[in-house]
Amino acid sequence: MKRANRTNNVSTRRWFALIGLLAAPAASLASPQDFRSPLIVSPYSVSFGDAEVGKASPPQTATLLNMGPAAVHINSIAITGDFTQTNDCPQPPATLAVNGTCQIQIVFQPATPDKCSGTLTISSDTPARALTITLNGTGAIGGTELEISPPSLNFSPQKIGTASAPRNITLSNKSDRPIFVSNIGSKGDYTIMPSSTCATSGGSLAANSSCTLAVIFSPLQPGERPGEVTITDSAEKSPQTIPLTGTGSQ
Repeated sequence: MKRANRTNNVSTRRWFALIGLLAAPAASLASPQDFRSPLIVSPYSVSFGDAEVGKASPPQTATLLNMGPAAVHINSIAITGDFTQTNDCPQPPATLAVNGTCQIQIVFQPATPDKCSGTLTISSDTPARALTITLNGTGAIGGTELEISPPSLNFSPQKIGTASAPRNITLSNKSDRPIFVSNIGSKGDYTIMPSSTCATSGGSLAANSSCTLAVIFSPLQPGERPGEVTITDSAEKSPQTIPLTGTGSQ
């Protein structure tokens, strides 16, 4: 009975993992999962959009998960094309534990102004075939620039423990190519609100378009409370920093 329960638990974990993968965007499912493998990689494809020739893009992350009943040796992680990778996956003789995950950071640095493709291949000691991630991007001549307005925000004094009304920052891409945004984050007593129209992770700002960040100030202590919003993207001068200032009052 214990053996049967263990089998059912493993099957249940696999089922929920597959539901999550199938719920991902269709573009990320370019390579089918080998269901003999206890390893699952997500996403199955990564698109970097346009990147300036000779310059490294912001990294994109793939996650490797061991859903099997036993630890797995990750024998190698190889990559082709104008792409490089770093990872925190265990090196043999170390193993990826049951239900363990590791991250693979992928960077695109085009050598020519052309469409580029590559493959990331993950080999292990399981009997299944190697897992692959399809990579693509386009090398572009000349850079893109992200326009930010206003370049800084100064909030009115705010009572400690309360939140201000949102203040907006507009990001504009006036070039004819999209800008990939890998991360937008805030520091200090400031929060980027879900009502923002900018993608804060793994999104892009289309050519000749703009989006808005809604930022609130919630002071935790009295006095001046400096902070900032940082944007990491594929545009020139990345990362961009937007200073934030405000005063906490009693």
